[in-house]
Amino acid sequence: KIILSSLGRFYEAGSDIDWAGFDRVHPRQTVVLPNYPFQTQRYWVETVPKAVLPVAVSAEHPLLGRSLSLAGNTQYFETEISSNTPLNWADHSVFDTALMPTAAYRDMILAIGKKCLKREYSVDATTIHKGLWLDDSAAYRLQANVSQQEPTTHTVEIYSAKIDGNQAQSSDWTHHVTAVLNNSAAASSITFSIPDIQQRLTETVSAEQLYQKFSQRGISYGTSFRRLTQVWFQSNREAIAPVDGRGHSTEIASFLLHPTL
Repeated sequence: KIILSSLGRFYEAGSDIDWAGFDRVHPRQTVVLPNYPFQTQRYWVETVPKAVLPVAVSAEHPLLGRSLSLAGNTQYFETEISSNTPLNWADHSVFDTALMPTAAYRDMILAIGKKCLKREYSVDATTIHKGLWLDDSAAYRLQANVSQQEPTTHTVEIYSAKIDGNQAQSSDWTHHVTAVLNNSAAASSITFSIPDIQQRLTETVSAEQLYQKFSQRGISYGTSFRRLTQVWFQSNREAIAPVDGRGHSTEIASFLLHPTL
């Protein structure tokens, strides 16, 4: 191998090689090759990406989905989502991977509270265990359950599993969120004056500057998730921003807290 490699380099350097003498000891057969260009036809086995399963969106709530009739005191809800259903989650990406925003979980929690609790309630605590990263070539089963822990408290849990064919194996479920709902007393309303808040917030930043700063940190907001127009703030204390919902009125009506917020 070393001798042949040296001979090849010798030939590359421009030296004349007695190729007939070099090959004389080996039995060879002359083959006549066509003098026209070969046909460009490949015979490699191509890798075809798996098609994303069609996802049905619930008419009642896009993320809560259908109610499952199961035994016991725990109520379950289930739906299917993908990277572009029911919203274009790719417009909310972190380090080039779509990530379901926290507001989406909050919206699901509020929807469960509205559907299952018969009186006003408050969300006492929300714990994010793990984010839901969405592969653009896959579909996911999203499942939420609510169970009563005490006479006035309920626990909500949200899970997901990547769908393989038509099945999502139980071992593949990922626990994303736990929340506690409390309906012991009516939630108190908060009144405030937007002009008064803007007056005490002395710093401003345009939406373009804000989204550029996010992008520099690896957080990318696409068109459908760019709802802020201007931000008034006081460093590390308080901020307020108007949200532009034009062109999304029908979509926004389907949610209690829109995931793009």
